[in-house]
Amino acid sequence: MDIVKFEVMAGVIVGESKFITNCINIIKSRGGKLNESDAWLLQRCMNTLGLRMKCHNSNAQLVADFLEKHPRVAKVHYPGLRSHPQHELAQKQMRGFGANLNIELKGGQETIHQFINRTLIFNRALNLDSVESLNSYIVAPIHYDVPVEIRKLYGITEKLIRLSVGIEEIEDLLNDLEFSLDM
Repeated sequence: MDIVKFEVMAGVIVGESKFITNCINIIKSRGGKLNESDAWLLQRCMNTLGLRMKCHNSNAQLVADFLEKHPRVAKVHYPGLRSHPQHELAQKQMRGFGANLNIELKGGQETIHQFINRTLIFNRALNLDSVESLNSYIVAPIHYDVPVEIRKLYGITEKLIRLSVGIEEIEDLLNDLEFSLDM
């Protein structure tokens, strides 16, 4: 099992002026800022963000289309699909639908674990959003301590797998998924 490690992780603070000022004061007192090396890595990554996002969006759409038609897949959650309940809203608000999608497989826990363990390109990860394609069994690392009734309220089922579609060749990604679903 490969666990993907990230080069750098950063974020932005967005909100009203008073909120941002409070956040800045907390950061100053606790030291939550990037060091020079991480800032350089972040700047380097931002230079190709537009190109990478075009590829992420295109690949994720093709993966979602493929999975929606696959007989072993019960459901695909991706706003780029016409079957998604908020597809029209997403079309109005977005230029692309992103790299992340959730799938639910037909079958039980054994099917899920077999799928995750069979993928060769979609590496297992606890966090997503990288140039590499990744998968994560959502309940296990992220929502294991959330009560089942709360998970159900938000559509987080025991069968949910999150895929973060990378920028690899689309044929390789689709072949990996086909192989992994051929159980």
